[in-house]
Amino acid sequence: MTVRLETTIQRWIGVSSDHKPITGIKEGSTFHESDTGEKFIWVNSDWVEDTSGPISDKTFNAAQDNIRRLAEHQYLASGLNIESDAGHYNFRENR
Repeated sequence: MTVRLETTIQRWIGVSSDHKPITGIKEGSTFHESDTGEKFIWVNSDWVEDTSGPISDKTFNAAQDNIRRLAEHQYLASGLNIESDAGHYNFRENR
């Protein structure tokens, strides 16, 4: 990794449909999308999503969906049935 000088960083805020600034941005500056809660950091002349902080609802829901699909695949393959109620899963033997 190349060492880069972080100067006085700028903190931008807007909504996800706004065009993020791309000129005159200082390395390490941030852009916060107030409608999605996502945060981006200016690194090497590009906005990169900051995934180091608390996860957003969107990220949490996507992770929960991936876990559900994995559980369904594993348990259905082993002959179990899955019942779901508001994010709670019950696994029962197929009879």
